[in-house]
Amino acid sequence: MKRQRAQPDRLTAPTLDPVKRAARAGERRWLAALLAGAMVLGAVAGEPGTSARDDRARSPVELGPFQRFLADPPWIKYVRFRRSGNHVPALILADSGKRIFIPRPWEHFEGAVQPNGFFLRHLDHSYLYYYEKVAERKSFLWGARTQNEAVYDPPEPGEEWTIGASTRHWWQLDERIGLAIVAPREPVPGHSVTNGLEIIAQGEIQFLEVLRSLGMPELVGAEVEWLDAARFQAVSREHGTITGVITRFRDDLVEELEYQVERPVARRVHMRYAYLSPMRLPPVEMVRTVVEAETRRSYTNLVERWEEGLDPDHAQGFTLSEFRQKSTPFRNFLVWSNGVAYKLGQDGLLARVADAPPDYSEFERSSRFGWISSVILLASVMILLGVRVGIWRLRNRNLHKLTS
Repeated sequence: MKRQRAQPDRLTAPTLDPVKRAARAGERRWLAALLAGAMVLGAVAGEPGTSARDDRARSPVELGPFQRFLADPPWIKYVRFRRSGNHVPALILADSGKRIFIPRPWEHFEGAVQPNGFFLRHLDHSYLYYYEKVAERKSFLWGARTQNEAVYDPPEPGEEWTIGASTRHWWQLDERIGLAIVAPREPVPGHSVTNGLEIIAQGEIQFLEVLRSLGMPELVGAEVEWLDAARFQAVSREHGTITGVITRFRDDLVEELEYQVERPVARRVHMRYAYLSPMRLPPVEMVRTVVEAETRRSYTNLVERWEEGLDPDHAQGFTLSEFRQKSTPFRNFLVWSNGVAYKLGQDGLLARVADAPPDYSEFERSSRFGWISSVILLASVMILLGVRVGIWRLRNRNLHKLTS
Protein backbone atom coordinates (compact mmCIF):
# COMPACT_ATOMS: atom_id res chain seq x y z
CA MET A 1 0.00 0.00 0.00
CA LYS A 2 1.34 3.30 -0.96
CA ARG A 3 1.99 5.79 1.78
CA GLN A 4 0.26 9.10 1.23
CA ARG A 5 2.45 12.21 1.11
CA ALA A 6 1.67 14.58 3.98
CA GLN A 7 -0.11 17.70 2.83
CA PRO A 8 1.63 20.90 3.80
CA ASP A 9 -0.14 23.21 6.30
CA ARG A 10 -1.88 25.94 4.38
CA LEU A 11 -0.42 28.55 6.74
CA THR A 12 3.12 27.31 6.16
CA ALA A 13 5.11 29.00 3.38
CA PRO A 14 6.46 26.64 0.70
CA THR A 15 10.06 25.56 1.04
CA LEU A 16 12.51 27.63 -1.04
CA ASP A 17 15.65 26.35 -2.59
CA PRO A 18 18.97 27.67 -1.15
CA VAL A 19 19.52 30.25 -3.91
CA LYS A 20 16.11 31.83 -3.52
CA ARG A 21 16.39 31.71 0.28
CA ALA A 22 19.66 33.68 0.20
CA ALA A 23 18.19 36.26 -2.16
CA ARG A 24 15.18 36.71 0.08
CA ALA A 25 17.40 37.21 3.14
CA GLY A 26 19.37 39.87 1.29
CA GLU A 27 16.17 41.70 0.45
CA ARG A 28 15.15 41.67 4.11
CA ARG A 29 18.50 43.12 5.21
CA TRP A 30 18.22 45.83 2.56
CA LEU A 31 14.68 46.74 3.67
CA ALA A 32 15.73 46.87 7.33
CA ALA A 33 18.60 49.23 6.49
CA LEU A 34 16.28 51.41 4.42
CA LEU A 35 13.73 51.58 7.26
CA ALA A 36 16.41 52.51 9.79
CA GLY A 37 17.65 55.27 7.52
CA ALA A 38 14.12 56.60 7.07
CA MET A 39 13.65 56.74 10.85
CA VAL A 40 16.85 58.76 11.27
CA LEU A 41 15.87 61.12 8.49
CA GLY A 42 12.43 61.52 10.05
CA ALA A 43 13.97 62.46 13.39
CA VAL A 44 16.22 65.04 11.78
CA ALA A 45 13.39 66.41 9.66
CA GLY A 46 11.36 67.11 12.81
CA GLU A 47 8.38 64.78 13.08
CA PRO A 48 6.01 65.39 16.02
CA GLY A 49 7.83 65.34 19.35
CA THR A 50 11.29 65.31 17.74
CA SER A 51 14.30 67.46 18.43
CA ALA A 52 13.80 69.59 15.32
CA ARG A 53 10.54 70.98 16.69
CA ASP A 54 12.15 71.55 20.07
CA ASP A 55 14.98 73.43 18.37
CA ARG A 56 12.49 75.68 16.64
CA ALA A 57 10.66 76.29 19.94
CA ARG A 58 13.93 77.17 21.63
CA SER A 59 15.09 79.48 18.89
CA PRO A 60 14.96 83.12 20.11
CA VAL A 61 12.26 85.43 18.80
CA GLU A 62 13.53 88.70 17.38
CA LEU A 63 11.78 91.32 19.53
CA GLY A 64 11.21 95.00 18.97
CA PRO A 65 11.47 97.70 21.69
CA PHE A 66 7.84 97.28 22.78
CA GLN A 67 8.15 93.51 23.19
CA ARG A 68 11.44 93.83 25.10
CA PHE A 69 9.92 96.46 27.40
CA LEU A 70 6.99 94.21 28.28
CA ALA A 71 9.11 91.08 28.72
CA ASP A 72 11.62 92.86 30.98
CA PRO A 73 10.11 96.10 32.38
CA PRO A 74 12.67 98.75 33.34
CA TRP A 75 12.87 100.33 36.78
CA ILE A 76 11.43 103.82 37.14
CA LYS A 77 13.70 106.55 38.49
CA TYR A 78 10.92 109.13 38.26
CA VAL A 79 7.52 109.39 36.62
CA ARG A 80 4.80 112.00 36.55
CA PHE A 81 1.50 110.73 35.21
CA ARG A 82 -2.28 111.05 35.19
CA ARG A 83 -5.08 108.50 35.46
CA SER A 84 -8.65 108.99 34.31
CA GLY A 85 -10.96 109.58 37.26
CA ASN A 86 -13.03 106.46 36.60
CA HIS A 87 -10.20 104.27 37.90
CA VAL A 88 -11.82 104.76 41.33
CA PRO A 89 -15.49 105.40 40.51
CA ALA A 90 -16.83 104.85 44.02
CA LEU A 91 -15.91 107.08 46.94
CA ILE A 92 -16.70 106.16 50.53
CA LEU A 93 -17.28 109.25 52.65
CA ALA A 94 -15.52 109.06 55.97
CA ASP A 95 -18.22 110.65 58.13
CA SER A 96 -21.35 108.85 57.01
CA GLY A 97 -19.89 105.78 55.34
CA LYS A 98 -21.99 106.51 52.27
CA ARG A 99 -20.80 105.30 48.89
CA ILE A 100 -21.20 107.95 46.24
CA PHE A 101 -20.04 108.46 42.66
CA ILE A 102 -18.17 111.63 41.79
CA PRO A 103 -17.44 112.69 38.21
CA ARG A 104 -13.81 113.71 38.61
CA PRO A 105 -11.17 114.91 36.15
CA TRP A 106 -7.73 113.39 35.85
CA GLU A 107 -5.91 112.26 38.99
CA HIS A 108 -2.28 113.43 39.04
CA PHE A 109 0.61 111.48 40.58
CA GLU A 110 4.37 111.29 40.73
CA GLY A 111 6.53 108.43 41.91
CA ALA A 112 9.36 105.98 41.39
CA VAL A 113 9.98 102.23 41.64
CA GLN A 114 13.37 100.73 42.46
CA PRO A 115 14.37 97.17 43.42
CA ASN A 116 14.23 97.93 47.16
CA GLY A 117 11.48 100.51 47.44
CA PHE A 118 9.12 103.03 45.88
CA PHE A 119 7.22 106.23 46.51
CA LEU A 120 3.91 107.57 45.20
CA ARG A 121 2.70 111.11 45.82
CA HIS A 122 -0.96 111.99 45.24
CA LEU A 123 -1.12 115.36 43.52
CA ASP A 124 -4.23 117.03 42.08
CA HIS A 125 -7.73 115.54 42.27
CA SER A 126 -6.81 112.45 44.23
CA TYR A 127 -9.78 110.69 45.78
CA LEU A 128 -8.11 111.29 49.15
CA TYR A 129 -8.83 115.00 48.90
CA TYR A 130 -12.61 114.76 48.81
CA TYR A 131 -14.53 115.19 52.05
CA GLU A 132 -18.17 115.22 53.01
CA LYS A 133 -19.92 118.53 53.60
CA VAL A 134 -23.26 118.46 55.37
CA ALA A 135 -25.46 121.46 54.70
CA GLU A 136 -29.09 122.32 55.35
CA ARG A 137 -31.06 123.21 52.24
CA LYS A 138 -34.37 125.05 52.39
CA SER A 139 -37.03 125.03 49.72
CA PHE A 140 -40.61 126.33 49.46
CA LEU A 141 -42.07 122.87 48.81
CA TRP A 142 -39.97 120.59 50.96
CA GLY A 143 -38.82 122.86 53.75
CA ALA A 144 -35.46 122.33 55.44
CA ARG A 145 -33.56 119.24 54.34
CA THR A 146 -30.12 117.94 55.15
CA GLN A 147 -27.98 117.35 52.10
CA ASN A 148 -24.61 115.64 51.87
CA GLU A 149 -22.17 116.62 49.17
CA ALA A 150 -18.55 115.87 48.37
CA VAL A 151 -16.14 118.79 48.35
CA TYR A 152 -12.68 118.79 46.80
CA ASP A 153 -10.10 120.26 49.17
CA PRO A 154 -6.56 120.00 47.71
CA PRO A 155 -3.47 120.38 49.89
CA GLU A 156 -0.84 123.04 49.48
CA PRO A 157 2.14 122.09 47.26
CA GLY A 158 4.54 119.96 49.28
CA GLU A 159 1.84 118.78 51.66
CA GLU A 160 0.42 116.04 49.43
CA TRP A 161 -0.38 112.58 50.77
CA THR A 162 2.65 110.34 50.05
CA ILE A 163 3.32 106.66 50.58
CA GLY A 164 6.46 104.62 50.03
CA ALA A 165 8.92 101.99 51.19
CA SER A 166 12.58 101.50 52.02
CA THR A 167 14.34 98.19 52.60
CA ARG A 168 13.15 98.19 56.23
CA HIS A 169 9.84 100.07 56.41
CA TRP A 170 6.58 100.90 54.73
CA TRP A 171 5.65 104.51 55.44
CA GLN A 172 2.96 107.12 54.87
CA LEU A 173 3.14 110.89 55.22
CA ASP A 174 0.46 113.58 55.36
CA GLU A 175 2.06 116.94 56.06
CA ARG A 176 -1.23 118.84 56.05
CA ILE A 177 -2.40 117.25 59.29
CA GLY A 178 1.03 116.34 60.63
CA LEU A 179 0.50 112.57 60.33
CA ALA A 180 3.12 109.88 59.80
CA ILE A 181 2.63 106.09 59.83
CA VAL A 182 5.30 103.40 59.58
CA ALA A 183 5.29 99.60 59.51
CA PRO A 184 8.21 97.15 59.34
CA ARG A 185 8.95 95.26 56.13
CA GLU A 186 9.92 91.61 56.10
CA PRO A 187 12.16 90.37 57.73
CA VAL A 188 12.21 93.25 60.26
CA PRO A 189 10.58 92.25 63.60
CA GLY A 190 6.96 93.35 63.79
CA HIS A 191 6.27 92.59 60.14
CA SER A 192 2.88 90.99 59.52
CA VAL A 193 0.57 90.55 56.55
CA THR A 194 -2.15 92.05 58.76
CA ASN A 195 -0.33 95.39 59.10
CA GLY A 196 -2.81 97.73 57.47
CA LEU A 197 -0.18 100.10 56.10
CA GLU A 198 1.56 97.27 54.24
CA ILE A 199 -1.66 96.22 52.54
CA ILE A 200 -2.34 99.79 51.46
CA ALA A 201 1.25 100.30 50.24
CA GLN A 202 1.11 97.14 48.17
CA GLY A 203 -2.06 98.45 46.57
CA GLU A 204 -0.60 101.89 45.90
CA ILE A 205 2.53 100.57 44.21
CA GLN A 206 0.30 98.94 41.61
CA PHE A 207 -0.36 102.42 40.16
CA LEU A 208 3.29 102.43 39.14
CA GLU A 209 3.57 98.75 38.25
CA VAL A 210 0.73 99.13 35.74
CA LEU A 211 2.87 101.68 33.89
CA ARG A 212 5.75 99.19 33.82
CA SER A 213 3.28 96.69 32.33
CA LEU A 214 2.26 99.21 29.63
CA GLY A 215 -1.20 99.83 31.05
CA MET A 216 -2.18 96.16 31.51
CA PRO A 217 -2.76 95.45 35.23
CA GLU A 218 -3.31 91.72 34.65
CA LEU A 219 0.33 91.42 33.54
CA VAL A 220 1.77 92.89 36.75
CA GLY A 221 3.99 90.20 38.23
CA ALA A 222 3.27 87.78 35.38
CA GLU A 223 5.86 86.00 33.25
CA VAL A 224 5.44 87.30 29.69
CA GLU A 225 6.67 85.14 26.81
CA TRP A 226 6.60 86.21 23.17
CA LEU A 227 5.72 83.32 20.85
CA ASP A 228 6.62 85.45 17.84
CA ALA A 229 6.82 89.15 17.04
CA ALA A 230 3.03 89.58 17.44
CA ARG A 231 1.73 86.91 19.82
CA PHE A 232 2.42 86.59 23.53
CA GLN A 233 1.24 84.62 26.49
CA ALA A 234 1.63 85.21 30.20
CA VAL A 235 1.09 83.13 33.30
CA SER A 236 -0.39 84.92 36.30
CA ARG A 237 -1.11 83.41 39.69
CA GLU A 238 -4.28 85.44 39.90
CA HIS A 239 -5.50 85.33 36.31
CA GLY A 240 -4.09 82.06 34.97
CA THR A 241 -2.91 81.96 31.37
CA ILE A 242 -3.32 85.20 29.43
CA THR A 243 -3.04 85.22 25.65
CA GLY A 244 -2.63 88.29 23.49
CA VAL A 245 -1.80 89.49 20.01
CA ILE A 246 -0.63 92.77 18.52
CA THR A 247 -3.20 93.94 15.98
CA ARG A 248 -1.64 97.17 14.72
CA PHE A 249 1.98 98.21 14.22
CA ARG A 250 3.51 101.53 13.25
CA ASP A 251 7.12 100.94 12.25
CA ASP A 252 8.56 99.04 15.22
CA LEU A 253 6.06 100.42 17.75
CA VAL A 254 2.75 98.92 18.76
CA GLU A 255 -0.42 100.97 18.40
CA GLU A 256 -3.07 98.36 19.30
CA LEU A 257 -3.26 94.91 20.85
CA GLU A 258 -5.85 92.60 22.37
CA TYR A 259 -5.64 89.98 25.08
CA GLN A 260 -7.93 87.50 26.80
CA VAL A 261 -8.28 86.95 30.55
CA GLU A 262 -10.14 83.88 31.80
CA ARG A 263 -10.36 84.44 35.54
CA PRO A 264 -11.67 85.47 37.96
CA VAL A 265 -14.09 86.73 35.29
CA ALA A 266 -13.66 86.10 31.57
CA ARG A 267 -13.03 89.32 29.69
CA ARG A 268 -11.45 90.68 26.55
CA VAL A 269 -9.21 93.75 26.74
CA HIS A 270 -8.28 96.10 23.92
CA MET A 271 -5.25 98.38 24.33
CA ARG A 272 -4.56 101.49 22.29
CA TYR A 273 -1.25 103.37 22.48
CA ALA A 274 0.01 106.78 21.37
CA TYR A 275 3.62 107.98 21.31
CA LEU A 276 5.39 111.31 21.49
CA SER A 277 8.78 111.63 19.82
CA PRO A 278 11.53 111.56 20.96
CA MET A 279 10.03 109.78 23.95
CA ARG A 280 9.22 106.45 22.30
CA LEU A 281 8.67 104.15 25.25
CA PRO A 282 6.63 103.93 27.28
CA PRO A 283 3.68 105.26 25.26
CA VAL A 284 2.50 108.64 26.48
CA GLU A 285 -1.11 107.43 26.24
CA MET A 286 -2.38 103.99 27.24
CA VAL A 287 -6.12 103.43 26.79
CA ARG A 288 -7.46 100.16 28.20
CA THR A 289 -10.96 99.09 27.14
CA VAL A 290 -12.42 96.14 29.04
CA VAL A 291 -15.23 94.12 27.48
CA GLU A 292 -16.86 91.93 30.11
CA ALA A 293 -20.23 90.26 29.50
CA GLU A 294 -22.37 93.10 28.18
CA THR A 295 -20.37 95.95 29.71
CA ARG A 296 -17.62 98.03 28.15
CA ARG A 297 -15.40 100.40 30.15
CA SER A 298 -12.32 102.41 29.20
CA TYR A 299 -9.51 103.62 31.46
CA THR A 300 -6.57 105.85 30.51
CA ASN A 301 -3.04 106.48 31.77
CA LEU A 302 -1.13 109.51 30.49
CA VAL A 303 2.63 109.71 31.06
CA GLU A 304 3.91 113.28 31.32
CA ARG A 305 7.50 112.65 32.36
CA TRP A 306 9.52 109.43 32.45
CA GLU A 307 13.04 108.58 33.64
CA GLU A 308 13.99 104.92 33.76
CA GLY A 309 16.85 102.86 35.13
CA LEU A 310 18.52 102.23 38.46
CA ASP A 311 18.93 105.17 40.81
CA PRO A 312 22.18 104.87 42.78
CA ASP A 313 20.90 107.44 45.28
CA HIS A 314 18.01 105.14 46.21
CA ALA A 315 19.57 101.70 46.23
CA GLN A 316 17.91 101.15 49.64
CA GLY A 317 14.55 102.56 48.60
CA PHE A 318 12.94 105.79 49.78
CA THR A 319 12.61 107.09 53.32
CA LEU A 320 9.94 109.24 54.92
CA SER A 321 12.48 111.90 55.91
CA GLU A 322 13.22 112.66 52.24
CA PHE A 323 9.68 113.97 51.80
CA ARG A 324 9.36 115.81 55.09
CA GLN A 325 8.81 119.53 54.38
CA LYS A 326 8.11 120.88 57.84
CA SER A 327 10.40 121.11 60.85
CA THR A 328 7.59 121.05 63.41
CA PRO A 329 6.93 117.76 65.26
CA PHE A 330 4.27 115.39 63.99
CA ARG A 331 0.90 115.84 65.63
CA ASN A 332 0.25 112.13 65.20
CA PHE A 333 2.77 109.35 64.68
CA LEU A 334 1.42 105.79 64.29
CA VAL A 335 3.28 102.48 64.15
CA TRP A 336 1.86 99.21 62.85
CA SER A 337 3.40 96.08 64.36
CA ASN A 338 2.14 92.48 64.21
CA GLY A 339 -1.26 93.64 63.02
CA VAL A 340 -1.76 96.22 65.79
CA ALA A 341 -1.63 100.01 65.49
CA TYR A 342 0.20 102.04 68.14
CA LYS A 343 0.43 105.79 68.69
CA LEU A 344 3.62 107.52 69.77
CA GLY A 345 2.83 109.76 72.75
CA GLN A 346 4.51 112.94 73.97
CA ASP A 347 6.37 110.83 76.51
CA GLY A 348 8.05 108.89 73.71
CA LEU A 349 6.16 105.70 74.50
CA LEU A 350 3.91 103.69 72.22
CA ALA A 351 0.31 103.16 73.30
CA ARG A 352 -2.08 100.82 71.54
CA VAL A 353 -4.74 102.59 69.52
CA ALA A 354 -8.05 102.31 71.38
CA ASP A 355 -10.10 101.13 68.43
CA ALA A 356 -9.40 97.58 67.35
CA PRO A 357 -7.72 97.66 63.93
CA PRO A 358 -9.44 95.82 61.08
CA ASP A 359 -8.28 92.38 60.03
CA TYR A 360 -6.49 92.89 56.71
CA SER A 361 -5.40 89.27 56.32
CA GLU A 362 -8.45 88.43 54.19
CA PHE A 363 -7.22 90.90 51.58
CA GLU A 364 -3.79 89.26 51.27
CA ARG A 365 -3.19 88.07 47.70
CA SER A 366 -6.60 89.37 46.70
CA SER A 367 -7.33 91.07 43.38
CA ARG A 368 -5.48 94.35 43.22
CA PHE A 369 -7.59 95.81 40.44
CA GLY A 370 -11.16 96.75 39.73
CA TRP A 371 -13.58 98.96 41.58
CA ILE A 372 -14.05 96.50 44.45
CA SER A 373 -10.36 96.60 45.31
CA SER A 374 -10.37 100.37 44.96
CA VAL A 375 -13.24 100.68 47.41
CA ILE A 376 -11.49 98.35 49.86
CA LEU A 377 -8.30 100.34 49.48
CA LEU A 378 -10.06 103.62 50.03
CA ALA A 379 -11.89 102.33 53.08
CA SER A 380 -8.60 101.11 54.52
CA VAL A 381 -6.97 104.47 53.96
CA MET A 382 -9.81 106.22 55.69
CA ILE A 383 -9.51 103.90 58.67
CA LEU A 384 -5.81 104.66 58.97
CA LEU A 385 -6.54 108.35 58.62
CA GLY A 386 -9.15 108.37 61.35
CA VAL A 387 -7.50 111.41 62.85
CA ARG A 388 -8.59 113.33 59.78
CA VAL A 389 -12.27 112.58 60.41
CA GLY A 390 -12.33 114.86 63.42
CA ILE A 391 -10.68 117.61 61.43
CA TRP A 392 -13.24 117.24 58.65
CA ARG A 393 -16.12 117.39 61.11
CA LEU A 394 -14.71 120.54 62.64
CA ARG A 395 -14.31 122.08 59.18
CA ASN A 396 -17.86 121.12 58.25
CA ARG A 397 -19.28 122.74 61.36
CA ASN A 398 -17.38 125.95 60.62
CA LEU A 399 -18.59 125.94 57.01
CA HIS A 400 -22.16 125.35 58.17
CA LYS A 401 -21.92 128.30 60.55
CA LEU A 402 -20.60 130.52 57.78
CA THR A 403 -23.32 129.52 55.33
CA SER A 404 -26.24 129.58 57.75
